[in-house]
Amino acid sequence: MKEDLELKFGIELISGYLSAILGNTSLAGVLCFRFPSVLTSE
Repeated sequence: MKEDLELKFGIELISGYLSAILGNTSLAGVLCFRFPSVLTSE
């Protein structure tokens, strides 16, 4: 059985990476709004 590693949007690999990146970016944004003096430069 040969595995097909073709990258298509909506299939496992790309959508998984994209959701992880957007999740981490969103979490970082929330933390920067919550603690601006610690996490951002003035």
